[in-house]
Amino acid sequence: MKNILLSILTLLFYSVFGQINSVSTFSGNTFNGVVEGAGIQNAYRTPSGLAKDSQGNIFLVDFTANNIRKITPAGVSTVFAGSNTSVSGSQNGVGVNALFFQPYDIAIDVADNIYVTDRGNHTIRKINSSGSVTTIAGVSGVNGYLLGGVPTYFNQPQGIDVLPNGNLVIAERTNKIVRIITNTGAYVTTYGIQGNSTGNDGSLTSGTFNDPADVKAISNTEFYVTDFGSNKIRKIDLVAGTISTFSGSGTATTTDGTLLSASFNGPSSIEYDGTSFYIADRSGHTIRKINGWTGNYFSQVALRDKVLETEMV
Repeated sequence: MKNILLSILTLLFYSVFGQINSVSTFSGNTFNGVVEGAGIQNAYRTPSGLAKDSQGNIFLVDFTANNIRKITPAGVSTVFAGSNTSVSGSQNGVGVNALFFQPYDIAIDVADNIYVTDRGNHTIRKINSSGSVTTIAGVSGVNGYLLGGVPTYFNQPQGIDVLPNGNLVIAERTNKIVRIITNTGAYVTTYGIQGNSTGNDGSLTSGTFNDPADVKAISNTEFYVTDFGSNKIRKIDLVAGTISTFSGSGTATTTDGTLLSASFNGPSSIEYDGTSFYIADRSGHTIRKINGWTGNYFSQVALRDKVLETEMV
């Protein structure tokens, strides 16, 4: 009788909460292409950054397909913006009439506006809820490092996040900096020294990055950066006025431990759930978890209802 009751309770638990600590295919299959549809009927080419809007829709950057896909909570995937035949370019417009060139990462603000680092075009693009695409910063086809002017130049912008105040924070691996602009594209400030890859801790004006790949803002004054080349997670603290090493020994291995004794191997993407950080440790082939407030460190975690990004070099 007890075994029967336990079985019934188990079935009820899984029917309500689902399978815990399991991995399943939500959308797409092993076919490399641009196919719209539901669940595993659709296909992607090189899915990169992911973000979720207020309605539970997931927006996905397909790097080599040069488009942004929308996936509903039911798993139906369509091309939301950019070419549905993988054509590249730099054209503003609505839906499939807009063109991207190697879009890389994505972030969504509280009004469900979407911001995309268009890496191949060296620009930052904005997509409103109707699918209208505009270029808010950078000049298509021009890479560089012009600060504060109009226009502002980028060099292969990569990671992006939205601050609570609406500004955008952007990681630029090629320029070795983290930059902040407004959501209309106006320049605000820069952290790190352009072209300096020493990856040294220091003040906001003297600290440097080696290879900043992604960035996560947990407040208007506190940002965490995956420093891919130095195998560390760096912290920008505007209150303390510092750029410091938050986690990682700098050794290119996959070793668990406390914040500074643990090691990463090519950390690329970073997410935060309000308590813990999750890092795609690219060359270590793992997803790492940091409980940043106690210094505990774990690896190879399974997540439920949590969107992570898979980044390319």
